Amino acid sequence: KLDILEQSGSSFSMGLDRKRALEHKQSEHLGNVLSTVTDRKLSGELRGSSLDHETKHGIQFEYGELGFEFNRIQNTWDPINYDMIDEVEAHDAQYSAGKNTFIDPQGQLRYTNQREYKRLLTPTDKINFILLSTTIDGVSPYAKLSRIRLDNNNVIRIKNRQQYMLPHKIR
Repeated sequence: KLDILEQSGSSFSMGLDRKRALEHKQSEHLGNVLSTVTDRKLSGELRGSSLDHETKHGIQFEYGELGFEFNRIQNTWDPINYDMIDEVEAHDAQYSAGKNTFIDPQGQLRYTNQREYKRLLTPTDKINFILLSTTIDGVSPYAKLSRIRLDNNNVIRIKNRQQYMLPHKIR
């Protein structure tokens, strides 16, 4: 799957810590798509799991399924057309790679029942699993995401100081 990103006209960066990753999300880095792979001095398996997950988001961007919009208040690029179905696809990639660890939102290493996730057949079951396994004080950071696919009907490339989105392509 990395070949899709390698052949892209966009730059993709994987940051190994959140502080450095946020620095790369500043407006002067327009055109760079960044995913954060948290490094807590844990096993390579965990990093690989995050890499599989974040690479899937890069592919979603490349196919125009999600894009980015500049948030002036936070001075960051935030995803648009990003929904729970995008997260299900990323978690599918993560678990299909044989990884059974993840870092929860508090930064703690967690083990998840990979077999349990793989037995989930419907997107709704997977969404509920993801929401339950990523809670901070009872609330998941994904709680506000739409549970219905948000389609990008964009037919042109948009790249300016406010938005960055590629035209939608069928996979």
